[in-house]
Amino acid sequence: MIFQRIKNEMTPGTALQGGSYTIKGFTLKRNGEPTLVYCIRSRTAKKQSQKNIPQSKWEQAHMQLMAAGKITRRWFNLARKRQPCDFSVIGKVFVHLGIADERPAEYVLRTLQ
Repeated sequence: MIFQRIKNEMTPGTALQGGSYTIKGFTLKRNGEPTLVYCIRSRTAKKQSQKNIPQSKWEQAHMQLMAAGKITRRWFNLARKRQPCDFSVIGKVFVHLGIADERPAEYVLRTLQ
């Protein structure tokens, strides 16, 4: 399960590539599902926005990455119709973990060389 690896390796305060997103921590949703909480630096306001991505979405994105060899903006929009910045956070976490590389509008499975 990818979510357990994310919990182990993405400590609170970790800044993701590009600097706009920071891991805040982990919590449970009302339904009891574990979720990663992240902050987005605002371009205009000094206050950060806080959002979360539930475990089921991490597992879904990881399965897509492993099966198709990539996750694309198009796939993400069809699979998940809200919070488009989640696409960037999921992809950047996968890059941070060393399992994906970033390309325009997609994250591709990193292959061992």
